[in-house]
Amino acid sequence: MYIEFELKMPLKLDELDVKILKALYEDGRKSYREIAKIIGVSAPTVEARLKRIMNAGLIAKIAPIFNIEKLDKAINMLVLLKVEESKLVNVALELAKLPEVKSVFIITGESNLLIRIAASSQNKIQKLIYEKIALMNGVVITSTQLVIKNFKDEQGVVIEPEVGIRLTCDYCGKLIEGEPLILKLQDGERFLCCKTCLSAYKEKYGTRLKF
Repeated sequence: MYIEFELKMPLKLDELDVKILKALYEDGRKSYREIAKIIGVSAPTVEARLKRIMNAGLIAKIAPIFNIEKLDKAINMLVLLKVEESKLVNVALELAKLPEVKSVFIITGESNLLIRIAASSQNKIQKLIYEKIALMNGVVITSTQLVIKNFKDEQGVVIEPEVGIRLTCDYCGKLIEGEPLILKLQDGERFLCCKTCLSAYKEKYGTRLKF
């Protein structure tokens, strides 16, 4: 089976992409038709653009954003950690696996890791901190701060025209440097880093691909 492909520069957002993403960010429940009406394009255009952006990996998932002040049992705590440099990435990955840990940031300064923990009680948070996190090899807890009121909590992303999306190869998983190979399929696009991965992708998935 022969699969057509084309060379393009790495994917960049344009003004239409930004309008669609901002409309979706304001309310993830909006349908293609509702977004199309807001920004003045057709629903199929919105669907095609969002599929392309999702295939590129920019949108990891669409999930509800909860108002934690509406919950009578919702405790959030910020914890600063000092981790040995050689163990920093491994510790960050281990912390990310804990369901109570909602955010993990490697930061600059003497304390080089910041996490946000959420649980139904302060006792549960303290138990997690001192019975799991503090016992991790190479970890020192430098401070803890209880979040008492939340005025704003948004993702630290910038959505503007010409912002580029880092693409990873849909076969080998490596970051694509330079121009990607793009497969045009019925359910969207696939991004490949080289002709070797293109050939391997064709061989592995060829019988299941629809054009």
